[in-house]
Amino acid sequence: MPEKHLESPISKLNRLFSRLGADPEKNITMIVEAAADILLGVCALFNRLDQEDKSLCAWSTANAPENLPERDNPEGHICYEATIKGRDKPVVIPDIRETLYAVTDSNVARYGLRSYLGYPVRRSGRAIGALCVVDVKTRDFSEDEVNLISTLAKAISLEEERKQIAEQYATSQAMVEQMQRLAAIGGWEMDPETLEGTSTGELNRILDLLPTAQVPNADAFLAMCYSDEDKRTVAAAIRQMSTSPDPQPVEARIRTGAGRIKWFKAIGQTRFENGNPVRTFGSLQDITDYKEIQERLTEAKTAAERASMAKSRFLANMSHEVRTPLNGVLGMLQLVLRTDLTNEQREYLEVGLHSCRGLLTVINDLLDLAKIEAGKVTLSEEPLFLTDIISAACQGFSHQIMGQDVKLSYSVDSRTPNNLLGDAGRLSQILFNLVSNAVKFTPTGSIRLDVSPVFRQQDQTRILFTVQDTGVGIPDDALERAFEPFEQIDAPLKEKVRGTGLGLGIVRKLVEVMGGTLSVKSAPGAGTTVFVSLPFKMSPDEAPSANTQPGGSTGGMRILLVEDNPVNLTAPKLFLEKIGNVVDAAENGTIAMTAVRKNRYDVIFMDLEMPEMDGIETTRRIRETKGLATPNDTPIIALTAYAFAADRERCFKAGMDAFLPKPVDFKEIEQVLITIRKNAKR
Repeated sequence: MPEKHLESPISKLNRLFSRLGADPEKNITMIVEAAADILLGVCALFNRLDQEDKSLCAWSTANAPENLPERDNPEGHICYEATIKGRDKPVVIPDIRETLYAVTDSNVARYGLRSYLGYPVRRSGRAIGALCVVDVKTRDFSEDEVNLISTLAKAISLEEERKQIAEQYATSQAMVEQMQRLAAIGGWEMDPETLEGTSTGELNRILDLLPTAQVPNADAFLAMCYSDEDKRTVAAAIRQMSTSPDPQPVEARIRTGAGRIKWFKAIGQTRFENGNPVRTFGSLQDITDYKEIQERLTEAKTAAERASMAKSRFLANMSHEVRTPLNGVLGMLQLVLRTDLTNEQREYLEVGLHSCRGLLTVINDLLDLAKIEAGKVTLSEEPLFLTDIISAACQGFSHQIMGQDVKLSYSVDSRTPNNLLGDAGRLSQILFNLVSNAVKFTPTGSIRLDVSPVFRQQDQTRILFTVQDTGVGIPDDALERAFEPFEQIDAPLKEKVRGTGLGLGIVRKLVEVMGGTLSVKSAPGAGTTVFVSLPFKMSPDEAPSANTQPGGSTGGMRILLVEDNPVNLTAPKLFLEKIGNVVDAAENGTIAMTAVRKNRYDVIFMDLEMPEMDGIETTRRIRETKGLATPNDTPIIALTAYAFAADRERCFKAGMDAFLPKPVDFKEIEQVLITIRKNAKR
């Protein structure tokens, strides 16, 4: 008989590697079986540590006994002690009985093992197991056999690395899919020529298609669009992607496979090579919830704007209704004060006048709070006569503290510039409220208003206003609440002192609007000090103080007073006549137009709300009508109880020259007449 040809180990090794496939676990099993075959061992094993390195698992075996345990204690085991814990080198034991492992490894006696050949298996640089061949007889392993076990063990190491990469990839894929699901984003790719596409599973879920369904091509996707407008929007984006490499975003609606209407946002981009499109890809996100939230927010904003408009109309109407009678009271009090009076009568009238102005402050505070909250506060920039503003803020309370053991004083540092520019009305309002609050809560002691410059740079400066009192003070836990609108803190005088709770709240908001800062130092029984720091611009030239500015003539003019309310008509008419003017009255715009056709007037004071023809329309007609006895450019001053910024804007757009809100102080009327007379001379 011819001699049987034996296959060489190298040939078997080559055949093994040619058979290895894509599954690492199957490949490891084939490698272990090849190790038993090539190395002629009684048993070949791949022993692997578990995830916690607490047990040794028989991961893959060849010719292993049936009662081989799946898990062993690694301590004392040949594979663990000699191979895994050893360095990256083969372990050769011709006779195990001559080593300690005959005692420490229970498998030696259990299966009658005598020889061992092993090599560590590594993963990410760390030994995780061992490939070994054992025999029941002593054996001297050759160098070739040692090299073979090393090669086979390294092959298992490569398979373990492949497993790790596959596991990491699967984890990443699962994470990407989860992120896509959470963000409701699907990925897609489209052939620029055929317009056929592929996609991720999340895209099918968004479109309510089966996971196995073919992703819609461009034509099918256009057919899913909800409306013709949506189709045009998507079609335009597809056309743009076919010619431009730039990302193309698009938002539109679709009707899904389940018949639901959804909003989506897609971004697509085409990669070009040599000017030709080769790949179009992108993402598609379900933004239905976002659109619904956006729609609800829009509805809420619209409702809030309607509510704000209703509030503004209410405040405007309230302001008008309160200011109209208050204007009559204030006007008459000012007229009486210009007559011959006893000291006692003058004192009573001044108290009444001060009370009227206090009521006006409350009305202004309410209106300012509404304007601040709506972000509609505007600041003027005009010369400030600081000493006069401070004096007025303090002198206004002289009657209130009369008879009390309270001293009210003020001082202005001589270094304070007298060429400041700013909003005199807002500054007066801040100081009035601060002094008013100090007066309310200081039954005895002193109140002082000090003014000093903080710094000065070129055309800007910052001024510190300090209002200090020796009153009841404010507890630490109530300091913040004291400057909130409508808040009134508990204090010993609370039952005796009442108020709106608006003053300090308005102060803080106005200070913020003016770009300043506010701080408070207070303690119960030790008084309160409020520090307000405000920035101001400075005019190039030093300005004279208000009480040194040159006077001007306010008489000798013919004036038309257009006012439908008899009370509001009487007081300013009498005042204007007392200072030397001829005054005609008109109850509405129609009568006013008749008057300006016949007579030449130097000034017209115009109410806004009147029957037949209001002040806005009357002003427009005066400005536009030719051939009137009164020139078209005659100064027209609004004299109205409507005091909102919108009302002021309406007046100026109609062609008015100045705006005086009711109740009007006669000093303001005088100042307007002086300004008109000066401008006429120029």
